[in-house]
Amino acid sequence: MSKGDKKTKSTVGVSLRPALPYITDIFGGYIKNDDVKIPINRSMYPNYRILEANFSTVPLGLARGLLNYLRNYPYSCTEQIVSQSFPAVVLLKRSEFGYAPGEVKSAMNRTIKVLRSRQNAEGAFGFWAANSHYSEFQSVYAMHFLTVAREKGYKVPAGMIQRGVFFLGKLLNSEPQTLSDVRARAYAAYILARNGIVTSGRVGALRQKMETKMKGRWEKDLSAIYLAATYKLMRQHRDADRLIKRCKFDDAQEVNYSYFYDDLVRNSQLLYILAKHFPERLKKITGKDIIKISNPIIKNSYNTLSSAYVASGSIDLTDQGLDERILLRSDGTTVYMTQDIGTVIDRYDEYHFDKLIYVVGNEQIYHFKVLKEILKKFEYSWYDSIEHFSYGMVELPE
Repeated sequence: MSKGDKKTKSTVGVSLRPALPYITDIFGGYIKNDDVKIPINRSMYPNYRILEANFSTVPLGLARGLLNYLRNYPYSCTEQIVSQSFPAVVLLKRSEFGYAPGEVKSAMNRTIKVLRSRQNAEGAFGFWAANSHYSEFQSVYAMHFLTVAREKGYKVPAGMIQRGVFFLGKLLNSEPQTLSDVRARAYAAYILARNGIVTSGRVGALRQKMETKMKGRWEKDLSAIYLAATYKLMRQHRDADRLIKRCKFDDAQEVNYSYFYDDLVRNSQLLYILAKHFPERLKKITGKDIIKISNPIIKNSYNTLSSAYVASGSIDLTDQGLDERILLRSDGTTVYMTQDIGTVIDRYDEYHFDKLIYVVGNEQIYHFKVLKEILKKFEYSWYDSIEHFSYGMVELPE
């Protein structure tokens, strides 16, 4: 617009962006000596996109992408909010994952507050509110989260736990009709045992139903893994070992997404149960097993639940103030720590020593400290018989 020597101009800008849902793509794998190029297969606006690359000598590196996916997930049913908070409880001490204690505490308080508002009179957790519209599995999963949170020192209202335990007991007593029903009840038995509730008779009855109705289907299902962990907590070691030794990472599963189940959910929980209740069996895990867990993530076949299970099931030694140690490379070959573990076990089997003394330079103090802690996790009663006598640099004359 102009008039005489006067001019004025007005501009209106309109932002046009396609209406797309939030998308997280994770590209993963393992390399030896090769170069890897990761393609970007879709157009992304530089002002909003986040590109991140992570490298790790252990599979825990995959967790970063999954955690970013969980942090930015836009929906919030009960399973999804629990999945967003679960890894924070477990990985809080891992500073590289960006969890600030104050932020985690606030997020935990919010999650517990929401769960409290969604717990109905029977103790189950509704999808969106405290009503009868709930999932058996989702309710057990919420109780798993609350149990771990309480074990980690977070303040979980006693009433929530009590009502949840009541629901789990009622669920365990009910009649299963499908393999998914069996799985939810075995999960309930495990969480009851984690809360100190003795369920020997009810677990026995459940197993009888499993062997009668689901023979040939349940033995390598996640239900068998939860049952093995339950037996372990109840000190029924023979039954626990019989069940867990049959479960391998390459066992085919009956995938059912309507009931939150696929291979990644099952295998990540198998790893979690082995690490927590059968640490002596960790030494039998191969590089191929880890790749079996990682492959669905590499192929972008994951969801909020499986992401939380994978991230929360990481094996490390942070509770002892030690770092992670890789025991097997991705190709199945061993490292020095693996060889030392095998050697010391062979020495004890042959000599039944009262004391084993390593006289090695002080640069190996950390190595032997970790070795003892690993043997302790594997439940070798003689782990404390190992001593490391260190010395400084010794220079011999020419």
